[in-house]
Parts: sequence; C-alpha cells; structure tokens
Amino acid sequence: MLSLSDKHLRGPLEALETPASQDDQEIHVVELQFNFITSLSPSVFTRFTHLISLNFGGNELTEIPNLRALPRLQELFLNNNKIEAATNLEYLPELRVLDLRANRITDAQSFACSPTLTRLSLACNQLTSLPTSLFPALVFVSIFGNNITHFDTILSFLAQCPQVEEALCSGNPCCPAPRHVHEHAARVRSVAPCLRRLDWAPVDS
Repeated sequence: MLSLSDKHLRGPLEALETPASQDDQEIHVVELQFNFITSLSPSVFTRFTHLISLNFGGNELTEIPNLRALPRLQELFLNNNKIEAATNLEYLPELRVLDLRANRITDAQSFACSPTLTRLSLACNQLTSLPTSLFPALVFVSIFGNNITHFDTILSFLAQCPQVEEALCSGNPCCPAPRHVHEHAARVRSVAPCLRRLDWAPVDS
C-alpha cells in the first residue's frame, strides 16, 4: 500500500513518488485523502498497472479523473470532493465499488459504469435524476440526501438493479424520512425482489 493521506499535496497532481525500495507493480492500494488535490495528470498512474484500490476522498476535484491507465481498478473512493458530473467511468471495466458521496453531481441519467459494480454511493449530491442504465451485479446502493422529487424515479432506477439487497433512499423531497420510504416498501419489492434492507430496516418478504 502507498499511503499519502494528509500530505498537503495541494493543487494539480502531476506525479507520485514512491520509495526506492518499493516496486510500483507491487502496489495494489493508493490512499490520497485530504490533500486539497484539484486535478491530476492522466500519466500519474501509468506505472501502477496492478492497482486495485484508489482513495481520493476529501480533496478538491471538480471532475472524475481519467483513470484509463488502471484497467484492473476495483475500488474507487471519490467522496467529499466538488465533482459535478459522473464521467470517465467507462474506462474501468473491473470496478466493483464506487463512492461518490458528498459531491455536487446534479444529473446521473447518462451515468455509465462497469456491469461488475456491486456497491454504489451517490448520497448527498444534488441529483434530480438517476441512472437509467442496467446494474446487473449491484447489491448495495445509496441515493440518500439528493433532490429526487418523484418516487417513481427511484422505482425506475431500482428496477435496473435486479440483484440489489440494500438501498438507502430517504433524504429526498419525495421521501424525506425513512418512514416515507417504508410506505412504498411493497412497490419497491415489486421492482427489486432481492431487496433485504430498505433505509436501515429489514424488508418483509
């Protein structure tokens, strides 16, 4: 693991320095949280072809970096940045975990991501729409704390997640509290038959 969290790497990130004793090909995890990074060069990770987990939480990114140099990446944490659009994810064919909590994304309708994705958090953004593409492997999703005004929008999204087992949907204008979500539990189960937990509570079979 290469941990560079809270190292004051302010501004654009142009390169990563690793210890001379460490082989870049043996690094599988890179942590870059809380550095005030605003952007990064596409060449930053070209040496880290075996990377499977990357954490950029708590920086100043305004867009999702181009990470096509990391085709084996499985976990990407981009929470608590200033990202405005969910783009550049189509280049990560093995992605399984994506955390986009607490950003500034308003529209996710054209969201495109790997079909291998199993965990997705879009919580605490400014979403007025949700992805329309299929998420065949997704088991956990959070859309908590956005600006979804119609519950049918949530239902349409969950219908595209046939394996989802847990969903967090409250904190939206159409369902401010968990109890409002649970009022629709039967409708949710009709589109998401594998669902086991809805807004932190078990769902009756």
